[in-house]
Amino acid sequence: PSTTPAATPNPSIPSPDQPANSPTPAFGLNAPTPSDHLLPSETESESVLIDIYDESWVVILSHKLNTSTNLTEYRPALASGYLLRRKGPTDGDGMFSMTANLVYTHLPPLAHDSVLKEVLKMYRDQATLFRVRGISNVQNNILPWHVAAAVRAQELLSYVL
Repeated sequence: PSTTPAATPNPSIPSPDQPANSPTPAFGLNAPTPSDHLLPSETESESVLIDIYDESWVVILSHKLNTSTNLTEYRPALASGYLLRRKGPTDGDGMFSMTANLVYTHLPPLAHDSVLKEVLKMYRDQATLFRVRGISNVQNNILPWHVAAAVRAQELLSYVL
């Protein structure tokens, strides 16, 4: 068995935390503590930061859109809706829009509209998150990143092929 060569703590070795070895003078040249009258007495917990470019709406349609690409075939979606977002700070600037159709779910028909509403809210939140992170431009993109990446990839392939 190995033994420690010196006892710990060793009283013959001065501690770096003793007042004589302290880097701060002991006679009180520390920074003063701010007085209470300078601090705000009440924080503004009710404050909300609003980005007018991030104002968006989810619209659930009462009718079902056709999901078929063939004009003679009618395949209605279970639920249809739009995600709308401002193009600029005023109403005259117009809106960006994204259409979404719910094609399949295992839930009962009464839940179709609420499922689509939740999906559109998630898309809005994803698009907001990626705009905040700087991945997409706030003025010209309503799509979530994974959908925008698929659209850009399709555009790139259309130029190549």
